[in-house]
Amino acid sequence: MNLLFSAPNKEEACGLFTVPHLVGLLVCAILITLAVIFTRKISDKGLTIVTRVMAVMFTVMEIIKIVFKFVNNDATQLDHWFPLAFCSLFIYVLWFCGFGKGFIYDLGASFIAGGCFIGGSAFLIMPLTSLQYHPIYHFLSLHSMLFHSCMVYMAIMYVMKGKFKVNTENYKYYLTITGFACVVSVGLNLITDALPMTVTSNVMLLRHLPLPDTFNQFVYNLVGNISAPFSYYTVITTLVYTVLPYFAVMGVCKLISKIKGNKKS
Repeated sequence: MNLLFSAPNKEEACGLFTVPHLVGLLVCAILITLAVIFTRKISDKGLTIVTRVMAVMFTVMEIIKIVFKFVNNDATQLDHWFPLAFCSLFIYVLWFCGFGKGFIYDLGASFIAGGCFIGGSAFLIMPLTSLQYHPIYHFLSLHSMLFHSCMVYMAIMYVMKGKFKVNTENYKYYLTITGFACVVSVGLNLITDALPMTVTSNVMLLRHLPLPDTFNQFVYNLVGNISAPFSYYTVITTLVYTVLPYFAVMGVCKLISKIKGNKKS
């Protein structure tokens, strides 16, 4: 139990692209594949139940995570504990989809179908905010790998089951929820930077990337060592969040539909 909830920097961090990370990535990929195979025929009601269970489960786990941060004095910086990052939106949209209807449901489903696959996959490949600071067996590392695996799984299921059509017409829902999150995040970063006696924050990573040493020089040569709460990096990252994941998924969906159409003909 002490190892599972050890304080930051007490145990050697797993690191990126190490054997434990790659093994964990492989395990996650296998579990996602098996989950999709065994639940591919799940009913709409069954998928709604899964969504609701995940909403409760990840909310509880997020509360445990926040308590851990405060207990270990790792909550002085807002973004270290406040659940507002691109992938953290998954918690909120699970509630939107599991219990909401109409516009609220569309907001949530647009993010699950249009944002979770890219966001979850990117984190599993480069878990910048967990494995850099904790061993693979730590609660925060295990939580992150499970959380982002479920993001990928739910994205696949929502697209497969037609729970949301990822097309140009429905992009407005995705843009609304991701754009709103970005505006709030920039506002929080600016406020913490302006107020005295507060530690400047990096909410939604819109200030700079928490880069590992091996990537620092390359990326900083491109974007510079950003210290301002708002810069051209913020604009570029906001555009990436609000555009890239959705249209990448839309392109894949169109490609799959075209392949299926060619097979039928």
